[in-house]
Order: sequence, then structure tokens, then C-alpha cells
Amino acid sequence: MGEYKIIKGDVTEQNTEAIVNAANTHLVLGAGVAGAIRKKGGHKIQKECDTLSPVKLGDVALTSAGEMSNKYILHAATMHPGGKSSVSIIERAVKNVFNACRENNIKSVSLPAIGCGIAGVSIEDGAKAIMKVIKEEIAESNIPEEFRLVLFSNHDYQIFLEAEKN
Repeated sequence: MGEYKIIKGDVTEQNTEAIVNAANTHLVLGAGVAGAIRKKGGHKIQKECDTLSPVKLGDVALTSAGEMSNKYILHAATMHPGGKSSVSIIERAVKNVFNACRENNIKSVSLPAIGCGIAGVSIEDGAKAIMKVIKEEIAESNIPEEFRLVLFSNHDYQIFLEAEKN
């Protein structure tokens, strides 16, 4: 079995093989996590996204990490541009992150709180959904070997620690 951990930090600073981008279905690297990825990884990532766009809600597209030290970016589409997400979309996207790791033999991955905040799902509901899928998927397979859930704020970190208990 793989393992997971919940940490406070910046997903773009993680030394895992892949990081997950909270993406929209057009894979436009705008603000938030996507903007930080564009800024740190360079325009190459957006060019790769443009060739893969659009994707369906809940789907995951794989690109290089550009100038970042990671090997891959997994773009998990949790909303249409300007739209909202839902708990079921978040669950599907997290499952598809695990599927992409298995299909591409990605051994370590870092995931932020995708679908929460600007996408309209509360951090509390998103945390429950994400933790549910992580626990199910980790129990089924040893790939990825390491799964990091990376929360930027103390508030979100505490909510995920609480959701982990349930």
C-alpha cells in the first residue's frame, strides 16, 4: 500500500515527481495554483495545455512541469472557466489523479485542495470528499507510493486534519 500525509506548504515547492493543478476544463493557467505553476514553470506548460484542451469535468491531463523541478503536472479539471465545482466532481478528479499516477507509473504526487474556494465548494465539504477518495485509493494500490496533500493556509490544514479523523 502507498501512504499519504497532510502537510502545510506550497504545492509548487514540493519535490514530488508530479504536482496537481486545480484546473478548469480549458486548462487555462490563470490565477491561484494554476497561476503559480505558470509563473514558476514557464509558458511551455500553457502551450502543452493548449494542445490537450478542452477536457471534461473530473478528467486529468498530464503535461511536463516546464522549468520546475517536478517531472509532471497533473491538471485536474474541477470547474468550467468561471463556473463552479461540486463534491462529486472533486471526488472524480481525485480518483483520476490516482488513475493517472498508475497509468504513468508516477511514484510521488502532491495535491492541493482542488475544487475548493473559488470553485465554490467549501473547504470543509472538499476536505471530506478528498480524504474519502484518498483513503479508498491508498488502500487499493501502492502507486503512488507517496501521496502528499498540501494545504497553503493554517486554516485549511486544520480542516483537513479534522476531516482525516472521520
